[in-house]
Amino acid sequence: MAIGTIDNIYARERTPIIVGGTSYWLQNLLFSNRIVADTNAAQSSPPDNTLQAALDGLSSDQLALYGNLPQRPPVASEEPEDTYNLWKLLEALDPEMAARWHWKDSRKVLRNIEIMAEHGRLASEIIKQQDTELLESRYRSLIFWPYTERTVLDIRLDRRVDQMVQNGLIDEVQSMYSIAAGTVANTGQPIDYTSGVFQSIGFKEFHDYLQSSSEADFNTAVDAMKRATRKYAVYQNKWNQRKFLPLVDAVSDARAFVLDTTDPEEWSKIEAQAVNITTSFLAGKDLPLPSSLTPLAETLLSTPVKANKPSAALSLHKKIQCEICTRDPNEPFLVTEVEWALHLKSRIHQRTIAAQKRRQHNMQYLLLKNSTGVIGDGSANAVEVDETPPVDDNEKERSSAPE
Repeated sequence: MAIGTIDNIYARERTPIIVGGTSYWLQNLLFSNRIVADTNAAQSSPPDNTLQAALDGLSSDQLALYGNLPQRPPVASEEPEDTYNLWKLLEALDPEMAARWHWKDSRKVLRNIEIMAEHGRLASEIIKQQDTELLESRYRSLIFWPYTERTVLDIRLDRRVDQMVQNGLIDEVQSMYSIAAGTVANTGQPIDYTSGVFQSIGFKEFHDYLQSSSEADFNTAVDAMKRATRKYAVYQNKWNQRKFLPLVDAVSDARAFVLDTTDPEEWSKIEAQAVNITTSFLAGKDLPLPSSLTPLAETLLSTPVKANKPSAALSLHKKIQCEICTRDPNEPFLVTEVEWALHLKSRIHQRTIAAQKRRQHNMQYLLLKNSTGVIGDGSANAVEVDETPPVDDNEKERSSAPE
């Protein structure tokens, strides 16, 4: 829709201005060959030799699932078996791509399988092909990134949440829940907080409050929404600096400038800078060096980050299963390679090891007791009894979750 609207504006000899949208959305709008396009299911390509070989190795149940993929991704908390089976299907077809996703991240897992079904190729091979393709930009573009120092931004974001609540956020969330309740009643499927509008910040945070209407749950929900908003802002800034800006720098017909919006007293100066740059851009004149605009711009842009090849994403978040922390083989405990060393030192991992040792010790004691009848009377066969109860197998802290 956006591309059609932009084309229509250009046809009228006007200049389109894009405001808002996530950096990920903007990236895919500006760079045409860095996203896999959807295809018509009726025009899907037949599987190539590599995909066909993988299909031939599927079990009958997996083949049936591949031929009848779910219309929506299963919810891991409500449908763990379906979620895990979907991930195992991806693992059987494309192990390299499956290693990138947590088994609970059913939305991305399902999308990767759909891509293979539509394009007739392994999803990992499609990404690797992009390494050989020259990065293409759809438009000659000028990009402004308004950036506020984090300490100031956090305060503004908290105020924004408070303002949203005052302006009727609760009514809006309640309306969304009413729609969701109707969907659940009609389909029998639980709400999926990982897809569509239901993944929006503010929806899941107010779930408990809408059930209880208590002041404590309300305050908890507001605080949770503020934390989620601040966390998302950090993520967006990292994405801009590490992924989006390197792509802009890699093409000749796009330029990006950082506008320091930390101090509102400086806005008139910032506005004048942006107007001058835009005027020069539209006139085809030379533009200033982006890092020379402000001290903040120099800090953010002085060390250019080279755009990674698309295939780098395959190993960037590769998951490893911790055999010690996995309680159920059908619900593996996964962490990324980057997090692996930290996980081995974590309290969760160390407590699990300790609990296993206690269970082994107690088992040895029981076996010895049953065979000798000796408990701890000082004889050669006596053992010390560990009276510490084992860690609860259902301890919530032990469950792993996607990133």
